[in-house]
Amino acid sequence: MSETGLSIIVPIYNEEEGLRQTLREMESFLGEGNIEVLLVNDGSDAKTKAILNEVKQDGMIVIDHPVN
Repeated sequence: MSETGLSIIVPIYNEEEGLRQTLREMESFLGEGNIEVLLVNDGSDAKTKAILNEVKQDGMIVIDHPVN
């Protein structure tokens, strides 16, 4: 992988209401070059985890903390 020019960190905790839309909007950044999107799931419930796994795109890295 090439050197990253920019990291976008998205904290996530029980965000099932807006997570799909947010991640879809983040997709536009992935085609811009040396950008990585770090999704930090901080002990979310099963609904949020399922949505995260469903809509995560290539270039998005999930860091999963089991407990908030």
